Amino acid sequence: MTFVLAIARDKDARAILAALAPVARRLILTRSSSARSADPAALRALVPAPGPPVAVAASAAEALALAGREADTPILCVAGSLFLVGDVLRAALPGDKPCCVEKGADSIEFLF
Repeated sequence: MTFVLAIARDKDARAILAALAPVARRLILTRSSSARSADPAALRALVPAPGPPVAVAASAAEALALAGREADTPILCVAGSLFLVGDVLRAALPGDKPCCVEKGADSIEFLF
């Protein structure tokens, strides 16, 4: 599994990387659009050895491009930050069209 990963500076990045590295085939470290996002180069230094191959990307869009370059990336997991998930969705699906099952923020009646 390839992880595209961004972690906020105030989170325990060492522990997160220690948990993910053993199950990762590859790590692509990046920064989310949040001002709290940790520097991906600093995260790289925290990957436990021996670890998977690690790449650093300047943005979510670049991370997706890196992930897509290898034809044998069967599973891509975006993790570590909901800000990053939003960045990836914006990069992968430009525009602000909701998917066919998404409801507007004012439609919460389905919760009750």
